[in-house]
Amino acid sequence: EILRRFLTDHKVSLSLGNRIIHFLKEVRVRSREVIYNDVPALQLLPPSLSVELHYEAYCEFLKEHTLFHHFDSVHRATMEEICHSAICEKIHSKGEEPFRSRTV
Repeated sequence: EILRRFLTDHKVSLSLGNRIIHFLKEVRVRSREVIYNDVPALQLLPPSLSVELHYEAYCEFLKEHTLFHHFDSVHRATMEEICHSAICEKIHSKGEEPFRSRTV
């Protein structure tokens, strides 16, 4: 397989190589949900429809927290803007690190 050849040619440690191969196998096997960026046609929506779509898609998740639940009932327009501009979907596979600290 070309991946193993790459890892060997670049003298990647066996430990790291095995972790990479295992991770990629998990990604292939795992079926994932469709996220916004997977649907190019959604990029064509006018802003008003896009805002409504994001609100309906993400608001219920946010409202699980008491603060957002209250905020939505008091100021829906702001919640629509939060759902539209402050949320970005990203699917993480088992074993993938969603956050990584950087040391300088």
